[in-house]
Amino acid sequence: GATYQICFIRTQVPTRFCYQKLLSIYGPGGRFVTISKSYCS
Repeated sequence: GATYQICFIRTQVPTRFCYQKLLSIYGPGGRFVTISKSYCS
């Protein structure tokens, strides 16, 4: 089953910790927030 978690990154490019589909949005401080529809370490 997929879980929703949040990873904070500075660009729209997924980090090596995030996999599957990513939804990029602007978070606090102007950071990009990627909501991964998968596991995010």
